[in-house]
Amino acid sequence: MKVAFFKFLLTLMLNIIYQASTTQLVSADLIDDTCKKTDFSQLCSSTLRSDPRSATANVKQLANVVLEQTLINANATLVQAEKLINQTIDPDVKKTLNVCSGLYQSAIGSDIPDAIKSLDSENYENAIEDVKAVGRDANGCEDAFSAAKVPSPLANNDKTLSQLGRIAEQIIGILV
Repeated sequence: MKVAFFKFLLTLMLNIIYQASTTQLVSADLIDDTCKKTDFSQLCSSTLRSDPRSATANVKQLANVVLEQTLINANATLVQAEKLINQTIDPDVKKTLNVCSGLYQSAIGSDIPDAIKSLDSENYENAIEDVKAVGRDANGCEDAFSAAKVPSPLANNDKTLSQLGRIAEQIIGILV
């Protein structure tokens, strides 16, 4: 009786260990497979791997993680833009930073939250359109600096935000 119970317990434990390791492998493969379908696979992979929820996520949840990271990036850039507005004395730079600040407020206040809501309600086409607006916001900031003929102190941030938006768009596109 004890031997049978021990065999049962051992089999159960091995099965649990196997299931856990298989889940991790499948999740890692899902991140890799998903990110390979994006234009910025390295940024996609590092973004998803930085969030522990990705390890057990499905594609929809991976899209949500990227959208949340996009929101974090946009918030950080808005803070940086507002700090620069207060520090700069050049009126052209200040004016352009104010344009960028408005664009980032739009991304944070509506574009990204609307994309998350659309994703949650499985309205993937609207989610894609909302996230495309995020890329337009980032590119609009850079366009404003180009038009003012002044170097952009937000160029790296704008590039990252635009790329994160594109990654989110492409992951959501997998769901369509």
